[in-house]
Amino acid sequence: MIGFVFLSTTKIRTVLKGIHMKINCCILIFVFLVITTVPVSANTFIVGDSEADYTSIQDAVDNAKDRDTIQVCNGNYSENIFVDKALTIKTHSKNTYATIIQAKNIEENIFYVTSNEVNITGFTIKAGKEDNRRISDENAGIYLDNVHDCVISNNVLSGHANGIFLNHSFDTIISDNFVFSNNLHGIYVTNSKNNLLSNNEVSSNNYGIYFASSSHNRLSNNNASHNNNYGIALWNSSRNVLENNLASSNKYGICLTSSFENELHDNVAYRNGLHGIYLWWSSTNNLKNNSLNFNGYSGINLYGSSNNYFDYNNASSNKKGVRLEWDCNNNSIRNNILISNHESGIYIIDSSNNTVLENILLDNQKGIEIKEIYTRGPFNNKMYNNEIDDRFNYQLLITGFLILFVIGIAFYLKQKSLLKKALFASSIAVILVAIVVFAIYFPIKINWLGSNVYVEDLELTNVTETNKTTSRITLSMNITYLYKDAYSNTFSEDESTDEIPVIVQIKTGSQISEEKINLQYLQSYPYEYTFELDSGKDYAVSVAVQWKRYFDVPNPRYEEWNFEELGGAITNINL
Repeated sequence: MIGFVFLSTTKIRTVLKGIHMKINCCILIFVFLVITTVPVSANTFIVGDSEADYTSIQDAVDNAKDRDTIQVCNGNYSENIFVDKALTIKTHSKNTYATIIQAKNIEENIFYVTSNEVNITGFTIKAGKEDNRRISDENAGIYLDNVHDCVISNNVLSGHANGIFLNHSFDTIISDNFVFSNNLHGIYVTNSKNNLLSNNEVSSNNYGIYFASSSHNRLSNNNASHNNNYGIALWNSSRNVLENNLASSNKYGICLTSSFENELHDNVAYRNGLHGIYLWWSSTNNLKNNSLNFNGYSGINLYGSSNNYFDYNNASSNKKGVRLEWDCNNNSIRNNILISNHESGIYIIDSSNNTVLENILLDNQKGIEIKEIYTRGPFNNKMYNNEIDDRFNYQLLITGFLILFVIGIAFYLKQKSLLKKALFASSIAVILVAIVVFAIYFPIKINWLGSNVYVEDLELTNVTETNKTTSRITLSMNITYLYKDAYSNTFSEDESTDEIPVIVQIKTGSQISEEKINLQYLQSYPYEYTFELDSGKDYAVSVAVQWKRYFDVPNPRYEEWNFEELGGAITNINL
């Protein structure tokens, strides 16, 4: 019995010891897991003078790790910064203008970001000291390339080709930046989605904010004003929301080109040179509660755009309130206020099946005007329950008075036997007035025939056999920028310049060579090109001088630009 108890007690002790060891192992494993899963705290590096951690922002980026913060002290920095880690890069001061970064290499972006979750805030980012000319059309102060979840805020950007450039990026916030005086775009977004642009001021750029092939983005509370062409433009972009934006004193306020299912509400577009909102080949968009006043031509202008909805907009004191031109069909214009437009409240040309319902049209020269110019109807536009009160036509009254006055003078002169002379004099006066009116409203522009650029003295200066089958040839020529206005669509008024950047393209058989050069007005540019061809063959060599033409608004076919040939020449080579 005693032996049995002893064995049982020993066995129990052994079992308890095993359990105790297992508990200790579990505790050790738990402690190890806790230690290994606790995140390591992020570091903050200071960039500034010799007493800081680094004197260069790029050095700090190179030595940092994901989630670290780089804090930059006040001062001037000459750098191009490549960011490939998830970092916060911010200034030490709350004064944005106290920390200035300029490009060390003007051919590169100042910030080039390829990592997700990058935060850049508080900098003044300017073009390089050496030169502020446009080097590349994609050059930018901040360039985000194929990233997501970044934040760009409270920066000042000027003097670049583009202030901020987003390429294939999503879930990014661009907010509270001041983007001005950039050679192309203030903010350029391409092939990107689910981004938020808010509270940015984008002014005095060639173009304001541009979205290309981008969807599901939101633009909110931005000020896109005083740009040379448009304030905000969408090209081939759908399902975006534009709300509470201001676009004033541009050539065009807000433009949609080949864009569909976008929401535009509570925007203000006023005092733009041509149109407040312009839809070009764009359908199924919804415009609501927008204020479109004092624009030079139309508050809302449609061209080839159908199935759009316009509700509760105010388009007043424009030349025309709402204008539909050429094949704008099945649009709905409802509950809008169209007051004191100089000509028409609603103007429809060659468009059908539009619904105009319950609009207020007061003090326009003509409330609703429908015309057939190029296409024959029936158009079947539907007009219901609109309140129309046209302005009294003082011009018609004055015209009638003048006609009666002329008739009265004629009868008076008849008594003096001077009727024929009076009628002749009146006819001359009418003709002169007509000529003056025509000259004012239809100015005649005489253009030179031919090309802007002449390619002359095209000849082979050197032919050398490299081996039995090939020869090396040097082709020389003189290229002269001779006429600024050879044909009307080459330069707009503000683009007629004494210097133009062009591309010289040479085609020989299957070979194509392209080189960028700058031409000065009336100065000959000697140009040479050396290439190799197979011996024993005949070749036609073509030289084309091309200019990258930018449009005022995105073009349905070319987007924003196309190459336009300014001149060229062709010669034959017999080897």
